[in-house]
Amino acid sequence: MAAFDCKFGRPGGGLKRYPGSPRLVRPYLRPGDRFVACELHPDEALALKREFAGDRAVEVRQADGYKVLKALLPPPERRGLVLIDPPFEAADEFERLLRALRQGVRRFATGCYALWYPIKDEAAADFAHELAAFKPLTLELSLDGIEPGRLSACALAVINPPWRFEEAMREALPWIAQQLGPGVRAAISAPPASAPAPASAG
Repeated sequence: MAAFDCKFGRPGGGLKRYPGSPRLVRPYLRPGDRFVACELHPDEALALKREFAGDRAVEVRQADGYKVLKALLPPPERRGLVLIDPPFEAADEFERLLRALRQGVRRFATGCYALWYPIKDEAAADFAHELAAFKPLTLELSLDGIEPGRLSACALAVINPPWRFEEAMREALPWIAQQLGPGVRAAISAPPASAPAPASAG
């Protein structure tokens, strides 16, 4: 992130710019890997296309990622990560997210799914309860001293995480919380080791 900030920001002081999830994903692609990024908003999609112009490993689609998911799964490689990072602009975002996950797992049961979501009201608790059927590894960052109803925490739920991912996150997440400043807490919850994610749900 420091390199990204140095390239696009102004020198001096702390970090002022950080890369979005597509830029974070790209350095970890191996030769032969493919990355399909979906962005619904035209201006953001255009900016994303410009960002990855000429990069044959990256395909940017101006589309609703929820609707595109069915066409992309299962991938021909039979291995893949589905990252769903919604804007949470719609009132039914949690419902859409669960519906997409259920459809995805039915089509690609062995895939790794990573779902980001905000935590600020009972809707998030209800979502986490529904999500429990998929036996996710859940990574959470929370901020102390935030009034009720405002965004005070967020989580990343990972279904079918890669080998040793949990071990790595138990070391990395507390460090991330520390770097973010005082009052930031990290928490990790894992399902029983013997409980696989369901092949289908709902």
